[in-house]
Amino acid sequence: MKYFQHVLFVLIFSFSNLFSQVTCNQFDIKYSINGEKLNLYLLTDLPDNTNIMVSVSRSYWETGNSAEYSADYFSKKSTISKWRKEKEIDINDNIWEKALKKKQNEMSKIGLGFTVSKKSDEIKVRFVVPVRQTNPVFGKNNSKLTGTKVRQEGLKIVEDEIKIVKPLGKTIAVKSTASLDPRSLTIGKIYRLSKKTPLMPELNPANPEIALSKVRDLVSSDRIKILKISKKNGIPWYSVVSYNGKGIKIAEGWINSTALLGQDLAVID
Repeated sequence: MKYFQHVLFVLIFSFSNLFSQVTCNQFDIKYSINGEKLNLYLLTDLPDNTNIMVSVSRSYWETGNSAEYSADYFSKKSTISKWRKEKEIDINDNIWEKALKKKQNEMSKIGLGFTVSKKSDEIKVRFVVPVRQTNPVFGKNNSKLTGTKVRQEGLKIVEDEIKIVKPLGKTIAVKSTASLDPRSLTIGKIYRLSKKTPLMPELNPANPEIALSKVRDLVSSDRIKILKISKKNGIPWYSVVSYNGKGIKIAEGWINSTALLGQDLAVID
C-alpha cells in the first residue's frame, strides 16, 4: 500500500510540475550610495533559489576602436535569496582601474594590447536571470518562465539595469532610489530615465496582442514629460511624450509606474 502511495505521489508531483509556471512581474534594482560604498538589493516575486548574475561595472573605449567595453568593480553568480537584503559593494576608483589594467596586461600577452581613449562617467549595475536554471520548475531554457518582466524576444531571461552618474575622481555624498517615488510623478515635469522602459501605445487597447507588438523600449538617458495620470487596477499610468538625450521627440504613449520602480529618475524640468 505504501509503495502505491509513493508512486501516486511521484506521479502527482511530476504532473503538477509539467504544467506549472514561474511568474515574474517584479524585478527592480534598489540602491543607495554614499561616497565609495554602493548598497544594492532586489525587489522581485521570483523564487529564492532562482539563479542570477550580478555585475557592477564601468565602460571604456579603446583608442581607434568605437566598440564599448567594460571592466568590473564586482561580478558574481548568486541566487535571489542572497539579494533580498542590502549588500555593500566597494566602488573605489582603484578597484576599477586595477581591473582595467589587468585586462590590458592579459591582452598584451597575446599581442592585442590597447590604450584607452575614453572612460565612462557612469557606473552600470546589472541583474540577470539566465536561461540555465538549477530549479527544474523553470523548464528547459526558461520555457516555463512567464510574466511582464520576462524578455519577449530572443532568450527568455529577466534583466534589470541602472546607470549611476559617478565620474572617476568624484564621490557622491548621499544618493538613493528612495528619494523619488515613481508612483507620484508630477504632470508637466520632465524626468530622465536610467534604464530600459516599455512605452505602451494605448492605456486600454481593444486588441492587447496588437498593442504589445507596438510596444517601444525607451533607453537609459531618454526623457519623458508627464502629460496626464490615470489609474488602472489601482496602479498609476502616465501619459507621456518621450525625447532622446538630444531633446528630439521620439514618441507618445503610456508608461506603467511599476516599470519605473528601481530607476534613478532625475528631474530635468
